[in-house]
Amino acid sequence: MPRQSSSSWILASNRREGDSPCGVALLFIGIAPDLAVLPACLHCRLAPILPLLHWLETECVADCCGIDAYGFWPDAIARAAMQAGLPDLAERIAQVRERVAGAGGDVFLSHRMNNYFDRQVLLQLIDHIAACLASGARDREPY
Repeated sequence: MPRQSSSSWILASNRREGDSPCGVALLFIGIAPDLAVLPACLHCRLAPILPLLHWLETECVADCCGIDAYGFWPDAIARAAMQAGLPDLAERIAQVRERVAGAGGDVFLSHRMNNYFDRQVLLQLIDHIAACLASGARDREPY
């Protein structure tokens, strides 16, 4: 379950067993009672790099710590890329970036990463991962 922000939320689901997490709608209340924000689900958009995300989850587990469970240091990204064994990883990351950039809305939800993302922050994270892999540098600051 994603971590709660200062606003309260209600989980409304009409999913059946085996459905994609994309069938879940989260309604936020408290900011403006008449305003409902439906974050775009990242599950399908992140699918090409899920093996990389698995190996980046080094600090804890996402179910517990959300985004803080992931190590985004350049050396952690390089190590995770090797462990994921995806020869076309750069193309997959570009595909994910394109999917996020082209999606509607500015709020994204990743059940896998247990986190809500602002579009620009998510694009910066994707760009950071791509730059770390392209440069091979191990001495850059983390995202």
